[in-house]
Amino acid sequence: MPLQVNLFIGPGPDSRASGTALSSALDRLSAAQAISWNRVVPATETGLRQGLVARPGELLLLAANVNASAASYVTLTLEDSQGAPRSLNAQALAQLLRQAAPGLNAVVLLPFDTDSASRASPRVIAASRGVADALLGKGIAAVVALPVAEQRLERFVAALARGEAIGEAVARANLDGVSPAAVCVGDASLRLLSNAQPALNVVPPASVPAPPVVATIDPVALALRAKRQAARFDVFLCHNSADKPAVKLLGQRLKDRGILPWLDEWELPPGQPWQPLLEKQIQSIASAAVFFGPAGISPWHQQEMRGFISEFVQRSAPVIPVLLAGASGEPEVPLFMRQLTWVDFRRTDPDPFERLVWGITQRRGDE
Repeated sequence: MPLQVNLFIGPGPDSRASGTALSSALDRLSAAQAISWNRVVPATETGLRQGLVARPGELLLLAANVNASAASYVTLTLEDSQGAPRSLNAQALAQLLRQAAPGLNAVVLLPFDTDSASRASPRVIAASRGVADALLGKGIAAVVALPVAEQRLERFVAALARGEAIGEAVARANLDGVSPAAVCVGDASLRLLSNAQPALNVVPPASVPAPPVVATIDPVALALRAKRQAARFDVFLCHNSADKPAVKLLGQRLKDRGILPWLDEWELPPGQPWQPLLEKQIQSIASAAVFFGPAGISPWHQQEMRGFISEFVQRSAPVIPVLLAGASGEPEVPLFMRQLTWVDFRRTDPDPFERLVWGITQRRGDE
């Protein structure tokens, strides 16, 4: 029996073009008798449920806009009964899939919301991970995040139709070397078909070595790795070294959100002059957060503010003054900083961390 595939495409500005590309890839595999596929319509919650009940399949391809709000509330965009966009949270989606198709073990998430045809934004990568976590929590064995690309999807599904494991199929999809790579969260050793299918004309040439099984990969970690390799830091963390423990904790929380911070301890190698390295790297950092904590302002902290931070001001890059918990009073700061909106971790409302993320990304959490 060929691999049974369901394709669900939510609404969005890219839905028509993406639908055409994805359908073309699946049509070629169907013509080669590798798969049998069905498009689930309408693109509503009810349509998805009824479609899966009628034809559960072994693989669900889910193409939709994804978003994570300030409270890590992850949603996908479907249609309502009138054809208007409607958000469905990831937990509700997971429950729907588990009830409508209890035997479904693998879901491929194809997010529309991308910065370009092949590079998903950090926000989308983080939201995709939220969807994956919800699905895994309801018993889906493996979730693959796959940027919408016709050839990638064709290589991936063809590998599954040959009986290869999910991880091997992900490696096939990534043969083009385009970033970000497709990633698997969950059981990378899962095989959807136990019987191997005949070789297809979409198999990579014999000269290409068989890729190794891919282990579970964190999409957020993958995005951070790509940023670091390209030296694309999101924020420079300017601080008094006495406040470093608190700043490091915030830096780790930023990394968990797909935001790459520049912190001296993490980025300056031992045994090399630090100032030339910092001067070189600071030119490409997108924003700066200046922290004021219980330790006050040290002479070096003051020098950083008046020296390196001026680089951000000249580029009209965001400079975010931040008061750490335990900071006393209002610190003496350069005149230009007094006119800026502060983030205050001495308060809990509004959430200071979400405000810091907003200042760095220039995006509200609910956008």
